[in-house]
Amino acid sequence: ALTILMVMADGVECLPTMIQHGVFSSMKSIILEQQGAKSNASVEWSHICKLSLDVISNIAIHRAVNDDLRRDGAITFLQTLISRPGFPGLQATMALTHLSDKLEPDVIKQLPPEKLDDLVNLMRAAIDGDIAYENKWDLVPGPLSSIKYLIYQSGSENGWVCDRLLKAGLMEQLLRVLEADCLDAIDIETALEALWGLSRVSEEGRHMI
Repeated sequence: ALTILMVMADGVECLPTMIQHGVFSSMKSIILEQQGAKSNASVEWSHICKLSLDVISNIAIHRAVNDDLRRDGAITFLQTLISRPGFPGLQATMALTHLSDKLEPDVIKQLPPEKLDDLVNLMRAAIDGDIAYENKWDLVPGPLSSIKYLIYQSGSENGWVCDRLLKAGLMEQLLRVLEADCLDAIDIETALEALWGLSRVSEEGRHMI
């Protein structure tokens, strides 16, 4: 059932109905029941919990029902997960960046720097068509759009975010997107938007561009 919900959430058509029938609340309850509410819990994530978070993330990254998710407390819930080790924390980070119009400064400060490295590495895998975390990833929506929103939301007041992304090799990956003949136009457009965002908030980014 969770696998079916995950597939249904990977597109905009079913999202309003899923929200109407309480899918987000149900997925949240599954995770809380099995993992506990504390962000620093060290309990290993079960397959059921990972699938439940996948459902939430798929709903969030398509951005069609963001108002409903925010009203249901998704931002607060995802904030408790971003510091989790491994893929759950990365998945929560991607969902949160797509869900928020503007991340609060305190949330930016809570982002583990290694999650930014993981985002760039996931972007690299998506460009190469490699399997990462048992899945093949689209760039948009996915790690590239997550990075773009993160650049825009962090702004110049949190310059360490852009510095860390650049240190992890973001510029190289953005140029690879622009040079690729096999990627969709939306991927190229999003890469250009990320470059534009970097040029506005990062001195290092402007110099590299």
